[in-house]
Amino acid sequence: MVVSDFYLRKLIKNLVLESESVEKLRVLDFDDTIAETKEQVKLYTDGGKSFRMLDSDKFAVYQPKKGEYYDESSFYQFDDVDVDSAEPVGIVANILRNFVESTGSRRVLILTARNQAAESGIRSFLKSININDENIDVVGVGSKDPVAKVRVIHHYLTKVLTGVKFVSFFDDSGPNVTAVKDYLTQLNIPHDVARVVDEEGLKKLVRIVNNQL
Repeated sequence: MVVSDFYLRKLIKNLVLESESVEKLRVLDFDDTIAETKEQVKLYTDGGKSFRMLDSDKFAVYQPKKGEYYDESSFYQFDDVDVDSAEPVGIVANILRNFVESTGSRRVLILTARNQAAESGIRSFLKSININDENIDVVGVGSKDPVAKVRVIHHYLTKVLTGVKFVSFFDDSGPNVTAVKDYLTQLNIPHDVARVVDEEGLKKLVRIVNNQL
C-alpha cells in the first residue's frame, strides 16, 4: 500500500488540533517493539489461487515472488489487536511507561505499519498493561515502507510541534531505523535511534551509531 503525503497530513490533522511546543519527541513502533502480537498477514500465492499466512516479523522482510501478492484483504487481522494473546516486550514497555510518566516536556507517538483502524486495539493493549494512553498519539501509516514513518516524523517536527531538541525512535525493523537515523542526521537534531532485536528469545535494544549497529 502506497501512503500519500495528503493522507498522512489529513490523518495527523485529525489527531492533533494545534501545534505544541515540546522539547522531546518519543516515537515507538508497536508490533515486535512494544508488544509481541499474534496477528498475521495473508499472502496470496499462485496468482491468488491459494494463500499462506505470515507473522509480522516475516512480513516486514519478505519480498513476494512471482505470482504472490497482497491486497487490502491481506491485513484484516491487523485492524485490531488480540489483547489476550499479545504480550509486552518488557524492555520497551518499561521505556514507554517511563516516557508517559516523566515530567519533562515531550510528545509520545506510537507509529505503526498497521492501518489507523488498529488504534482502538493498540490503546486497549496499553490499558491492559497499565500504561496510561491519554497523552499518547497513535498513527497508523498502513505501510511497511520506511519512508511512510519518516514522513510522519517530518510532519510532526515541521508542522505539529515546535521547539523539539531531541528525538527517540524504537523499532524492530532494520530499514526503518536506518531511514529514520539518516533523516534525523540530515536534520542535525540530537537523537537516540535503537533497533529491538531478538537474541535467543531475549529482546534487547541495539543503538544505531553512525548508521552501524
